[in-house]
Amino acid sequence: MSREILFADWVRPARRRAAGEVVLAGSPLVLALAALGWVAGGGALAAAALLVGAAALGWAAMRRARRLDRDWLVRRLNAREAQLEDSAALVFADADLAPLELLQAERIAARIASVDPVTLADGWSRGRIALGWLLGALALGAAAWWHMQRSAPPPLAPVAGRTAAAPG
Repeated sequence: MSREILFADWVRPARRRAAGEVVLAGSPLVLALAALGWVAGGGALAAAALLVGAAALGWAAMRRARRLDRDWLVRRLNAREAQLEDSAALVFADADLAPLELLQAERIAARIASVDPVTLADGWSRGRIALGWLLGALALGAAAWWHMQRSAPPPLAPVAGRTAAAPG
């Protein structure tokens, strides 16, 4: 098994979780933006807002996932597992290693094998996700209220004085 395949297997769960968190926190805001587009300009503006928002959300998710690189993995493994002796970088090194480094890398790789890659990922940021959904719900409520105000008939003018109706 090559080191690059091993590296990809180790960062995949953390990258998926990081991208999923961005999508979970940002999707309500994208939907609210599309709703505001619908109220302001109709279906075409709503579709454009949805496409632009989804593209921005996808870009942000990919950027967040790409931050979890080789250096992040080595720091996370070394911080989490004292038995790795701060030598996790040897297992995921790009360059050819000297014989002594190869021996140390094999010892560390055997220890790393006992670690589950899923446990290296950060936990779900429930606060950030809840905040995204709360802001999205507030924005949807504001868009609905704005739409109701725009489509309501104008109020009647008040009558200046009372006039008696004539019978008949």
